Amino acid sequence: MQRVTGCLAALSCFISRLGERGLPLYQLLKKTDWFAWTLEAQEALDKVKEILTKALILVPLIDGEPLLLYIAATTQVVSAALVVEWEEEGHALKV
Repeated sequence: MQRVTGCLAALSCFISRLGERGLPLYQLLKKTDWFAWTLEAQEALDKVKEILTKALILVPLIDGEPLLLYIAATTQVVSAALVVEWEEEGHALKV
C-alpha cells in the first residue's frame, strides 16, 4: 500500500483531485492493530485504475495561452507533462 499511495502522490500534480479520490487508500496506512481491505478501498482503487487507463483528450493550442511544463525526475526515470489551466465555473481553482 505504501508503494501505491506513493505513486498516487507523485501523479496527483498531473491528475485533478487524485488525492481526494484515493483517500480510502491513504486511510489504510493509518497505524492500527490490523490491516483490513474494505469495499470502500476497493472502489477507490477501481476508480483510480479507470482514471489512469482513460485516454486523455488533446485539444489544439490557442495562440498566446501560457503552457505549464511539469517535470518529475528520479535517478531512473524522467517524466514530463505539458498542460494548460483554464478557469471554469463552479471551480475555485483553475482546472
